[in-house]
Amino acid sequence: MTLPDLIWHPSPYRVFIGVDGCRGGWLIASVTNGSLDFTLARDLAGVFEDPRARMLIDMPIGLPSSQRRSCDSEARALLGHRRSTLFPVATRDALYAASYLECCETNARLQGCRVSKQLWNIAPRIRELDCLIRAHDDVRDRIAEGHPELAFMTLSAEQQALSPKRTPQGIRERSSLVNQYISEDVTDIVIPFLKRHGRDANITDCLDAAVLALMLAKGDGGISFVGDGARDAMGIPMRIAARPRKG
Repeated sequence: MTLPDLIWHPSPYRVFIGVDGCRGGWLIASVTNGSLDFTLARDLAGVFEDPRARMLIDMPIGLPSSQRRSCDSEARALLGHRRSTLFPVATRDALYAASYLECCETNARLQGCRVSKQLWNIAPRIRELDCLIRAHDDVRDRIAEGHPELAFMTLSAEQQALSPKRTPQGIRERSSLVNQYISEDVTDIVIPFLKRHGRDANITDCLDAAVLALMLAKGDGGISFVGDGARDAMGIPMRIAARPRKG
């Protein structure tokens, strides 16, 4: 039997959002009736407002108390040689620590390992998202964690991981894949946006947010997740979007 927390059925609404953290805050890609648009938000509070929207965000949702999350292990296995693009999530107590040293010491005690500097650098973003989800129970069935590299791999015909995203080849591959799902060339959408927000975001942020929205759109909001159906101590599902689901 498939656990309810590991499935989103298609949505009656056609508002699909992908969110990626960027220098200036949060890069938001919106797909509505096949049209792609980008906006920039300084914080997440306003992003949650549309009750019709399904959203995938490239940030951990559901923080463990001790053991590693099953969804991290399963997603890394699917990513194969690109598994390093998804690093396992530390414990909630560690991510709420006051310093990197305290974070590492706390996580070593609870999980048996230190925390990467990469993960610590995004800890403020993780806490912002965690606090909002804990404060708004109603969003838990329409906002979930996604991973852009897994989304790109899932939507590609070969079902294989792409070239590193910051290389020219990687950008070309991702742009080409996004273009298969929208009517307008993504470059024509990205260039005007970055002219306004070039200090706050870059093209990889745009493509990462876009693919999360497009994975939702392909399944009409229906998604299958990886994970074991576990929830964290706050009752938040720990799962990562794996593939579009219809029907």
